Amino acid sequence: MQLGLMHCCVRMNCVKEKNRSEDNNIILWDWQNNRQIRTFKGHSNAVTSLAFSPDGLNLVSGSDDKTIKVWDVQTGLPIITLFGHESYVESVAFSPDGKNIVSGGYDKTVKVWEMP
Repeated sequence: MQLGLMHCCVRMNCVKEKNRSEDNNIILWDWQNNRQIRTFKGHSNAVTSLAFSPDGLNLVSGSDDKTIKVWDVQTGLPIITLFGHESYVESVAFSPDGKNIVSGGYDKTVKVWEMP
């Protein structure tokens, strides 16, 4: 059962949507063909923020579970889980060169992470 759109992220002309389901998964959706492409599973609470890497190969997600996950878009598997926020992660973004991730949290901190 879908709870509705939590966050939408569009990558160039691919038009891909992320949707929060009741089990805290991220769903990659193809709007043009109206079909689900992939499900990303791993967060234990609501996903609050998403961003594609500049090359479109990775997806970063922030969550109410206080973690940040970097995902391989092709496989749907997590590459790394980042810990460090003491409260909810409110926003995530890749740097323009894709080498760093920036996150902002409800703990009133901004963190810069180096991509693995």
